[in-house]
Amino acid sequence: MTLKDSTGANLSGSFAYSGSKTGTLTSGGTIQLRHGETVIISGIPAGTQYLVTEAEANQNGYETTVTGAQGNIIENATAQAMFTNEKKDGGGGGVSDLTGSLSITQTVTGEGDPEKPGPFR
Repeated sequence: MTLKDSTGANLSGSFAYSGSKTGTLTSGGTIQLRHGETVIISGIPAGTQYLVTEAEANQNGYETTVTGAQGNIIENATAQAMFTNEKKDGGGGGVSDLTGSLSITQTVTGEGDPEKPGPFR
């Protein structure tokens, strides 16, 4: 996950996340999620630009569908980055005081392994 301030510089600081897992995350950090797991990262300044990628998207016979993986954090709202991995075959700076949240969800469909974690950056 990459977070940038309004000038395009990497956002400094760490942000708490909760849900299926808990901890803190900084821009450039990684969270491991499995099927059905969701985390919400709180306290991100409004106006922050975000980009979430799945490191192993579209690999080993999985087709990855993504919505909301890039955008801006809006005051008093939760942006959503949703990743669905469907198994297709048998193969293997100026920080605002206003904050919002970002929710990241991992879903596996088809013949995929719901216990296989997907690292997100």
